[in-house]
Amino acid sequence: MKWMNHAIVTGTLFYGFSGGKVFFTLAAVAGSLFPDKIEGRPPEEEEKLKSWRRLHRKASHWFAPYAALAVTSLIAWRSEHATSVFLVGSFSLGCLFHIGEDALCGYVPSLHPGRRIGTLCFAVGSISEYVFCFSLTALLILGMIFL
Repeated sequence: MKWMNHAIVTGTLFYGFSGGKVFFTLAAVAGSLFPDKIEGRPPEEEEKLKSWRRLHRKASHWFAPYAALAVTSLIAWRSEHATSVFLVGSFSLGCLFHIGEDALCGYVPSLHPGRRIGTLCFAVGSISEYVFCFSLTALLILGMIFL
């Protein structure tokens, strides 16, 4: 999924789930960009691009570290209600949303980081991706307005 769609879908989902907490939504949006950002930009040279693609969506997209951080942060937040702890949890949930979104258009590590799961509902950057993201976002916004 393209970074813009990660930001829009995660932002809309998290805004709805958090009850309209903008600051936490922004942390989740930052988290939704993190797994790809730590891999760096894809190189333009064809040979280097092949090497980069072999490593893309590997360790940076394994859900376990993000899930552990999210659960730990949210448990700590329940006992202390510290905003900074909830921001860390929101960021981690954004990372998890990113991985789930990527699993719709490719393969990501499963329980075991060496095994991959996912589906090819649409190709990255295709019209289908944008239609999916627009439709999901519209549905979520309508749900927030009318429910």
